[in-house]
Amino acid sequence: MHDALRLTLPFGIGTLLVLAPLGGIFAYLGKSMVLFNAPAAYAIGGAVILIMALGLFGAYHLPVRSVFNRLRPPASFTPMGTFLLGISFGAITIGRVAPMLFSVLAIAEVSGSVAYGTAISFLFGAGMMLPLVIISSVGGAAGKTIRGKLKENGIWLDRALGAILILAAVYFFYLAIK
Repeated sequence: MHDALRLTLPFGIGTLLVLAPLGGIFAYLGKSMVLFNAPAAYAIGGAVILIMALGLFGAYHLPVRSVFNRLRPPASFTPMGTFLLGISFGAITIGRVAPMLFSVLAIAEVSGSVAYGTAISFLFGAGMMLPLVIISSVGGAAGKTIRGKLKENGIWLDRALGAILILAAVYFFYLAIK
């Protein structure tokens, strides 16, 4: 197994162990809110998603990256070390992931279903880790080229994701007034 891939898989597993339960926790907490006042729950969910969308358009920047850099454990080149780094990555996330993670957690919250919340958080984490696994398995010059292209097109990806989140927020506001 390629060294980078051997280290990326434990990193991904560590991240998933943190992200997947978050959806279940938020769904459990949101369950009583949805039962008590569903329109308010949808309005709050829509507001969180809209705020996160504005972040993807550059309206503000969360300080998550600087927090992650201060609290991140030192680099490690062992599977156990990258697993622990993955746990810290999942716990803190990074600036680019935070808006989407908070949006996923808002959706989990209004679902009121712990199983659904856990499942969508797991799928989010898996989707976040898949490109890392692919890039680490390619390695070398091809991996460096892929990383460069992703970095160049990151702004456009943020804008596309922001537009999708705005549509999701509008839908949640619609559910709140319906």
